[in-house]
Amino acid sequence: MEAKLPDARPLINVCDRFGFVPDLTHYLYTSNMLRYIEGYVQKVNPGNAPLVVGQLLDDECPEDFIKGLILSVRSLLPVEPLVEECEKRNRLRLLTQFLEHLVSEGSQDIIYGPAVGEVAVEAQLYEEAFAIFKKFNLNVQAVNVLLDNIRSIDRAVEFAFRVEEDAVWSQVAKAQLREGLVSDAIESFIRADDATQFLDVIRASEDADVYHDLVRYLLMVRQKAREPKVDSELIYAYAKIDRLADIEEFILMPNVANLQNVGDRLYDEALYEAAKIIFAFISNWAKLAITLVKLKQFQGAVDAARKANSAKTWKEVCFACVDAEEFRLAQICGLNIIIQVICCI
Repeated sequence: MEAKLPDARPLINVCDRFGFVPDLTHYLYTSNMLRYIEGYVQKVNPGNAPLVVGQLLDDECPEDFIKGLILSVRSLLPVEPLVEECEKRNRLRLLTQFLEHLVSEGSQDIIYGPAVGEVAVEAQLYEEAFAIFKKFNLNVQAVNVLLDNIRSIDRAVEFAFRVEEDAVWSQVAKAQLREGLVSDAIESFIRADDATQFLDVIRASEDADVYHDLVRYLLMVRQKAREPKVDSELIYAYAKIDRLADIEEFILMPNVANLQNVGDRLYDEALYEAAKIIFAFISNWAKLAITLVKLKQFQGAVDAARKANSAKTWKEVCFACVDAEEFRLAQICGLNIIIQVICCI
């Protein structure tokens, strides 16, 4: 194809028949035979227009010519391959005007919904993109347009209620969590039956102090996963909202909570009633004794110290009893301290 042909039609027919469309396009463009490019796309084979466009982009053809070529074919042009050719060259914006024409011409031409929807997003035609994705029941893509581009969580929630798809609710929940709408996010995660984000939900719930909502969420998560973090956080959340009976019931059921760590955390945060339940259940008598001291339950503290049977625990309980003027109990502690010393001699 080195020589310039006075009439390129025979060459066009041969190249079209044997699939040399990019080579043909390059030759016609570099030979300034633009009208033959137009004729090929419009009259000979509109289906190969995407290949022509791709080659013209590679040849750095002016965008106005390419846009005009695309618009001249309109509904005869296969949109999916056209989008692919433009997308792999990072030139989707080139299709903006073409998309506007498709949208204005109505539903009979929007038969290539997914591809046109992606172009609409790239071209910042967000309402059109949402409408296209919704029309083709591509509901996750649709809600992502509402969340990421239109930036309306309210509309996304409304849309999620309308379609009632787990994947849609998940996207809404993640967006709500990012915006600090923790209680709303938890409600959405529960509707989505989505347990995958439990670490982020736990962290956000503690920051926002929404433990009632966190309990509901963690109970849902427990149905899907056996995670020490989940069970431990559930006990902690119960303690934060003073649901001590639920703690007692929970630890009697099969669970994978790290009870020692949970007990220590509860003690460190002065949630002594809850810590008392945990330390008694795991028979950590030394920690139970000092917890009961904090609760001013000195007789119980002495009983727990007797079971712990360590000099350190007896001393801690003894000093606390003296400070509280519980001298009879302090005397019992003192005698046991002496016994501990004698036994060590």
